[in-house]
Amino acid sequence: MKELKELHLKELQKEKYFGTEYKKTKLSEELIRRFEEALVTPVEGLGLLTEGHSSCGGGKNTKSRLKMTKPEIVEENEHFRVWYLESMPTTPTSRLF
Repeated sequence: MKELKELHLKELQKEKYFGTEYKKTKLSEELIRRFEEALVTPVEGLGLLTEGHSSCGGGKNTKSRLKMTKPEIVEENEHFRVWYLESMPTTPTSRLF
């Protein structure tokens, strides 16, 4: 068993900058065939987004949300006030003042 381990260590190469040991192996024809088959097999539920799609729209039109220039109060009491202002159309943000 020790001889097998030493043989395995001799096959390893060292990476130039960090000294990480690695070994190159050729991919099997079966594995390559499976990858190629996966590339052309459609997966139900996956697809490209439509032109008007907004992941954070909440049912609102993105263009109408961009017109909001002043922040709106989300929550307010005697201790704090939370304002909301969307600065980028695809990134929901909030600031606590």
